[in-house]
Amino acid sequence: MKLFIEYRFSSLNALYSGQHWAKRKKMAHDVHLLVREAVGQMREPMGVVKLVFTPIVGKGQRKLDLSNYGYAVKLIEDGLVHAGVIKDDTQEYVKGIEILPAVVNRRTNGGMVVEVKKMDEDVKWQTK
Repeated sequence: MKLFIEYRFSSLNALYSGQHWAKRKKMAHDVHLLVREAVGQMREPMGVVKLVFTPIVGKGQRKLDLSNYGYAVKLIEDGLVHAGVIKDDTQEYVKGIEILPAVVNRRTNGGMVVEVKKMDEDVKWQTK
């Protein structure tokens, strides 16, 4: 499943600098609704998944450090739970999160492409 969430996300730096709680709450609510709209009608959660995020830098935006997209990733992940795409955002169901380098597309307002990849439930992650 691949989705595009058109939204102007705040960076983690904005949160660290003291963004007001009401603005954070509104952003979370807005993103959850956008995810639900992008998903449409889901019948059953996908099970074990990996989430791959590609930031789209649009009109009037600039690229951020990849780690600064972390807040957007969390909001979208929570939105996927609210929309019923994934059962929960614990490590039992989300086996990986990847943030790819941003793509610049000045013809759009920007946002995030999210790919939800169904994984084998018996995948064993190895460390090197």
